Amino acid sequence: MMEGEIVKLVMKNVVALILVCMMCSGCVYLIGASVGARVVAGAYEYVQGEVKRPYVASMHTTWMACQDALEDVGVELSESSTEEPTHWTMKAMTKNGKKIKIALDTISKDITKVSVRVGIFGDETLSEMIHDAIARQLEEKGVPG
Repeated sequence: MMEGEIVKLVMKNVVALILVCMMCSGCVYLIGASVGARVVAGAYEYVQGEVKRPYVASMHTTWMACQDALEDVGVELSESSTEEPTHWTMKAMTKNGKKIKIALDTISKDITKVSVRVGIFGDETLSEMIHDAIARQLEEKGVPG
């Protein structure tokens, strides 16, 4: 290997390590600012029982996708609130009685952060399944992921 190739390889690994460290420390939005919103759109963040993920879509489009996603995973919407302009919530319940809370927050005109909590302590698997359904719904609505 030539010296120049070794330097390039080391630099690629350093950049990858920095990105991984930033994602693990919760600096997902910093990655989006430096790399682009498409990279950030696929990143999950699991914090204190909530799975959070930003989507490159407006609040209204994401809201509709969340409603359809709940239907896709067999969960019935029980309550919703859109009173605040930048923070909307919906509540649902699984067939076995677990409560689900979904919160949407406007990050910018075209980026919406969605937080999903299942039950009191959180259920990471079901929360990620709901997020996957939201992403599919947005894709069906023509929103690139």
